[in-house]
Amino acid sequence: MLHPAIDLACFALEAIVDLIMFSALLGIRFRNLRHPIIGLSLYFICGNIASYVFPNAFGWVTLLLLSYLTMLYITKVSPFYTLMAYIISYLYNSFSEDFFFMVFSKAEIQDENIIAFGSSLLLLIIAVIICHFVPIHRFFRYLMKGSAVTRFLLLHLFAIYIIETGLYKYSSADISSYIPYIASFALVIVVTDIVLLRQQRIISRQQHDLANYETYQPMMTDLIQDIQGRQHDFNNHLAAIKMLPYNYKDYDSLAHALASYSENVDESFRDTELLKINMSIVAGFIHSKMLTAQRMHRNLCVTVQNRHLTSIMPEYELIRVIGILIDNALEASPENENVYLTLDSKDNRITIETLNRGQQLTQELRRNMFSTGYTTKTSDKEHHGYGLSNLKKLVEQYGGEICLDNKIIDGVSYIHFDVCV
Repeated sequence: MLHPAIDLACFALEAIVDLIMFSALLGIRFRNLRHPIIGLSLYFICGNIASYVFPNAFGWVTLLLLSYLTMLYITKVSPFYTLMAYIISYLYNSFSEDFFFMVFSKAEIQDENIIAFGSSLLLLIIAVIICHFVPIHRFFRYLMKGSAVTRFLLLHLFAIYIIETGLYKYSSADISSYIPYIASFALVIVVTDIVLLRQQRIISRQQHDLANYETYQPMMTDLIQDIQGRQHDFNNHLAAIKMLPYNYKDYDSLAHALASYSENVDESFRDTELLKINMSIVAGFIHSKMLTAQRMHRNLCVTVQNRHLTSIMPEYELIRVIGILIDNALEASPENENVYLTLDSKDNRITIETLNRGQQLTQELRRNMFSTGYTTKTSDKEHHGYGLSNLKKLVEQYGGEICLDNKIIDGVSYIHFDVCV
């Protein structure tokens, strides 16, 4: 039988371990926590009252809930993030204590008070060492930003573990008789999670594709109608080209006039290249951006080097990437300037390049441009500074790369973005 003082000391040590683990997992410094001492004190008092009033399974469940709510209040993060951190912390405590009990048993230490207090003290010491030397907040960030399947599996397996622990602690029946049923139930949960989450992902992607198709397909129709409307102009251009030999008698003047006129015609019909690429939604979106650029008194020049564009990134996400790059280039360019967009594809990856006139990039500017909230724009700063940060997260999510540099063309400095994903 545990001595009441030892029991209280173990309770307090485990609560401190929880706080240390939460702070490390969530990447929150102690000074940024909300009333940690008051929160732990209230949890200590309420937890002991609950355990005394309900010395059964209900009291144990109440204690778990109090622990979660306390950490939710102290850390000030979302309930789901708190829950995932709570699961990791709880599993660390449980598995570590089981290991320590085995070690004490091997050492033939039978005193329950020594085992309980020694385990809690070792738990605290190891937690401090791990949280100080191991960047577990990166692991937690990876877990939260990774596949949803992993998070839901961890959540359901934790629920199964809690059920098994509760049966072991408070059921008079032999727990071994429940193991086949618990294992079968766990297997069903795991398989169901994987199937449902994958199906949900497929449905979500299809919904995104449908929503973007409904949004940007009319723009593709506008592009087709615009080009059809210029067919008459094209016929006039052909007639004008036929008349050039009558106006220019020598070879040099005719060649110069033909090259100059052909360049103007080619420029006015360059957006017809968008009709030839295999991604109609992307084509319609880019055409809408070309019209936006005209309203901003800028010219968006599009070059398609490969008409068959391929990427692991879905089309609705590609639209976000292209939109951020174009918007950033247009906003950074002065009026009546050209902004250049180039699309290419190779090795199942799409390359998106933008080129716009801009300042020389310093090392500090390169570091800060992808930081959340950072902007070089002097007006309306509240609504700027998030595009490139979101671009970086989006591209990294699909294992892509971003290259940012300067190009000097005819003595003029240009900002060059190159995204490959």
